[in-house]
Amino acid sequence: MTPDAQPATKHDLAQLKAELLGALLEGLRETEEHLIERMRDMQTETVRVFMDFQRQNETRQSAQEKTTGALGERVASLEHRLLEIERKLLLNP
Repeated sequence: MTPDAQPATKHDLAQLKAELLGALLEGLRETEEHLIERMRDMQTETVRVFMDFQRQNETRQSAQEKTTGALGERVASLEHRLLEIERKLLLNP
């Protein structure tokens, strides 16, 4: 009988089972490492996109604050002028 044609013993089956289990576990570890790496890449990309978005918002907010500040100064100036006009009218009826 050739070695390939001999029946498998319980020891042979246990050895095969251990080899298959080891190969399966190694494959799972490689898959897990690959998934962790991809998840970190996705996380990094997400953070990068949000940082770019935040920079754009900061620029917009800064421009709005400048505009708002200028409008506030103009309103204060108009209120001051109106107060002066009211004083003159009240003092000289």
